Amino acid sequence: MSLCEKALQEYLETKRLAFPRFYFISGSDLLDILSNGNNPTMVSKQLDKLFQMLCNVKLNENDPKEALGMYALDG
Repeated sequence: MSLCEKALQEYLETKRLAFPRFYFISGSDLLDILSNGNNPTMVSKQLDKLFQMLCNVKLNENDPKEALGMYALDG
């Protein structure tokens, strides 16, 4: 079990090195993002943890992989 945990932590570290904003989220949130990478609706739930003041991403209903806009919090 500890061997699997170590391998997982090393894998997550490679992803964090590739995109440093991943250092600001937990390992479970990062796993959620990576496992749902092809589903923007699921990934958008984590965006507020990665980007300050971002609260919502509007996706194209016909093609959910196409973002139509990003919306920030007011204030």
